[in-house]
Amino acid sequence: MLLLGSPSWSKQNFSTEEPETTIIDSIPFSERLIAGLIEHKSINEASGITASLSFPGHLWTHNDSGDEAKLFLMDDNGKHISEISINNATNRDWEDIASGVDPYTHKPYVMIADIGDNDAKFKFVTLYQVFEPDEIPMRDTILSVSKKWTIKYPDEQRDAETLMIDPVTHDLFILSKRDPEIFIYRVSFPYPIIDTIIAEKTATLPFTQIVAGDISQDGKEILIKNYESVYYFKRNQNETITDALQKMSVTLPYIREPQGEAICFSKDGKSYFTLSEKSVIGVSPVLYRYKRK
Repeated sequence: MLLLGSPSWSKQNFSTEEPETTIIDSIPFSERLIAGLIEHKSINEASGITASLSFPGHLWTHNDSGDEAKLFLMDDNGKHISEISINNATNRDWEDIASGVDPYTHKPYVMIADIGDNDAKFKFVTLYQVFEPDEIPMRDTILSVSKKWTIKYPDEQRDAETLMIDPVTHDLFILSKRDPEIFIYRVSFPYPIIDTIIAEKTATLPFTQIVAGDISQDGKEILIKNYESVYYFKRNQNETITDALQKMSVTLPYIREPQGEAICFSKDGKSYFTLSEKSVIGVSPVLYRYKRK
């Protein structure tokens, strides 16, 4: 791997543009490494990424609006494994993807978040649950949606690009994007068996333009990012995700990407990955890794 650039972290004054953060004696993650170039040429507007829980060392990603309803499986060096068409789903504006373990079947799944809404005009957003295959698919194949949830915000339409799953409670969290102070929306588990679920607004956060986020599989760490920075939160035992996100954050190493809208922890929590929607002219998008020290 190639080491690029230098990390940047600092204590910042509170404002909606520059949220208050802190420094700690040891920043838990190192400088940026190139994990690899994205091999599959169809991955040209990646807007979400998540670690496969069935296949360690592999990642799921997808494009946003304009593409078909499909996922891409790659290894954690960007090597293409398979392209997966998703039955019974529509890609209006897929903006994120998250991994979880179904509490009833104990099977790993991915949750696709069709939550993009640049003009804040859609009354509803959609979440799709798709179980991971039993074996790693070595060629293109088809998977079907297991469950679909229609979500409505309790106040008004929002543009959002961040979905996170709490592995402890199985609650779902959507973070708004464009508000001067973003909103946290929660769908509590067990998810209501109704046509439309009204999400609960749990808090506001002093961030804006949040485009991605993830919760580690042990539930103890949270990442959120905008185009400029990655923010890290440590979650204490018996603390809710909302409470953890309202604490002072740590700004982690990050070098700005062209339209960087995807972040995830590795399954083992030893790294986090970022991926850009766009590439430099003539160069494939790059998968970046930040290793835990």
